[in-house]
Amino acid sequence: MTHCDSSGGDYPGTIVARPELGPADAALVTEAELAQERARPLFSGFAVGAAVRTESGTEPYLGWNVEDPSLVRVLHAEQAAIYAAVHRENAAARVLDIAIWGTGDVPPCGACRQTIVDSNPEARVLFPYRGGILITSAADLLPLSFRITPSSP
Repeated sequence: MTHCDSSGGDYPGTIVARPELGPADAALVTEAELAQERARPLFSGFAVGAAVRTESGTEPYLGWNVEDPSLVRVLHAEQAAIYAAVHRENAAARVLDIAIWGTGDVPPCGACRQTIVDSNPEARVLFPYRGGILITSAADLLPLSFRITPSSP
């Protein structure tokens, strides 16, 4: 679903005010906000946190961005949170929801969108956008995602 804002821009999903979030979504956004405090953006100064809820529902997995001095190895918050879930649950961990938090609008970058889609194209993605929280799906954020089709023997 694509909505149009008053300035004419399109975006996939729905923007809600933070107080309008349900309890589970509000808690996930709060976890992402807490994860942001752990970020280590040595050069960009752009601190981002993420919190993932999986099908297991056991706990939110947190991630934050880390930039190393070489600027070669950079880990994004969304990737870190998803990899934490995979580490704890196994490679089949399936993301149901991911909340991302940072200063201003923080839609996930293309690489993070692909990482989220790889875990679950129908995962709900929540992040600050245009003064509210945009709630959308991974597939809506990356409609033409890369997919490997297993070859036939």
